[in-house]
Amino acid sequence: MKELSEQADALTGSPGAFFAFFATLVREGAAHRGLAEALGGAGFDVDAAAAQAGCDVTARLRALLVSAQESGEVRPDITYPDVKALMAGCLSADPSDPASLDRLVAVVSGGLRPAAR
Repeated sequence: MKELSEQADALTGSPGAFFAFFATLVREGAAHRGLAEALGGAGFDVDAAAAQAGCDVTARLRALLVSAQESGEVRPDITYPDVKALMAGCLSADPSDPASLDRLVAVVSGGLRPAAR
């Protein structure tokens, strides 16, 4: 979580930061899905523990979303729960097929962008 927090901090303010971090979270989530499911099943709140340790990935993703919306990179009607649901959808893909994850992230990213005028 520390590395993810540091990556989000490094991306902050750069064009495409939200999309880069979204893709990273999907890939990391797929790679560590078994661990996250085991911890969650045991009642461990990973997000709360990370926030207590100063690695609040959720807050960073929210901030990147707001920034991307303010800059016009992400549709203004998208909410953080929407992003979480889309991320969960991506994570339902076969984690052993990186090309599938990449395709899903690309499709979701395209849908998050404002329509071309």
